[in-house]
Amino acid sequence: MAGSSKNTDTIDEGEGEFIWSKETQGIILSSFYWGFTVAQLLGAWFSSLLGAIITLPVVAQLCEVPTGWSLAFYITGGCGFLWVVFWGLLVYDSPDVHPRISSAERLYITHSIGKNVTSDLLMSSKIPWCSILTSRPVWAITMGVCCISWGYFMFQSCISQYLHEVLFFDISKNGIISALPFIGFFLVLNVSGACSDFMMKRRVCSTVVLRKIWNVIGLVGAAVSIVALGFLDSTQPVAAVTVLVITVSMLGVCYNNCIICNIADIAPRYSGIVFGFVATVGFLVDEAVPVVVGVVTAGQTQAEWRTMFFICAGVYLFGAIFYCIFASGQIQDWAQDDDENRPILNGSHAHKDECKGSGR
Repeated sequence: MAGSSKNTDTIDEGEGEFIWSKETQGIILSSFYWGFTVAQLLGAWFSSLLGAIITLPVVAQLCEVPTGWSLAFYITGGCGFLWVVFWGLLVYDSPDVHPRISSAERLYITHSIGKNVTSDLLMSSKIPWCSILTSRPVWAITMGVCCISWGYFMFQSCISQYLHEVLFFDISKNGIISALPFIGFFLVLNVSGACSDFMMKRRVCSTVVLRKIWNVIGLVGAAVSIVALGFLDSTQPVAAVTVLVITVSMLGVCYNNCIICNIADIAPRYSGIVFGFVATVGFLVDEAVPVVVGVVTAGQTQAEWRTMFFICAGVYLFGAIFYCIFASGQIQDWAQDDDENRPILNGSHAHKDECKGSGR
């Protein structure tokens, strides 16, 4: 079976009201991330994992009712407005001004980042942008995010297309199946995180070695499984879905252990700023993923999807190699506090951005 033989210039009546080519679909799907990129310039990235798990099955069910697609947008948009309300009521600038956390939790947070950080101190400090932007460990994390996101968001935005075009699943009934890879991602994310914490406490190896081990397991494992996925077709649906779940789940191994934690390893003082930068660059890459998928899989054949999976495997392997070469587990010079007796990020104690400690 070579894949679907549908002509991209035609559309069945049951497939929707918009007659779009695969290239146009790719551009439209990529536009979902344009707003994310702008938002990253103002703050850190908020994971869409739970959204994928919940939304995909719900939208699939809505597609079966009249005006289902429109209702899907109204419901998800309404949830966004509701989230903003809760965010405004529950989120505060710092642990010091939060009225609903215990003293023990407040002490733990401030102790973990070294000092008592408030928004006023942050605003009055000079951020060492030059050192951050020239830091090899920061770029190791950034490339890791880009490579992980390439595959993760490829499936998040295009998984229904793959299931429909290669495995011939009914697009209005594959919502639960579409959510399975992200459920696997969530489970692996937490299990591997617990294992990593256990290894850290037992001091099995150094921090940087531990981060690199998880990076190799996650990205190389995902590369191997996605190559295998390219050779499975509609005659092997169970095997294809299983390998698909494994592919996305493997990304959870390295995302939590190598990306999120590693930012705190190298720059606990500026973790929010570094994370915002890393996520912004990552979403710039994410915008291109649906477009590339639309171009490469324009004929909707299994051979074209196999090519797309090979590209993705190459991206994974590049990320694994780059991270292993340049990653670090030590606090960088530019993230150190010159005087440990002074409050961190004190306005009278601003850093000089001399591009020191570009990586180690």
